[in-house]
Amino acid sequence: MLLAFSWWALVVSISLAVVSVVIILLRDYFLGERWRKALSDPNIDVKDRPGPFDVAIFLCGFAALLAFLAGFVTMAVVATNVVVA
Repeated sequence: MLLAFSWWALVVSISLAVVSVVIILLRDYFLGERWRKALSDPNIDVKDRPGPFDVAIFLCGFAALLAFLAGFVTMAVVATNVVVA
């Protein structure tokens, strides 16, 4: 049971890391589009405040880190118990 948890935690960690990268790509694409429009129209404001994309990136990244640590430590516990037994 502990080994299954560790593998699923690692799978979740990798999945969240991929989601974070996709969100980063989307955020940067939309930022580039805003800058492109702002260069041709001076009335468009391009601010550098953190937005919903940044919050999503932080939350996914933090959850990925926690899942990785949980899976890695749990797998170390399982491996240690197998070697000691």
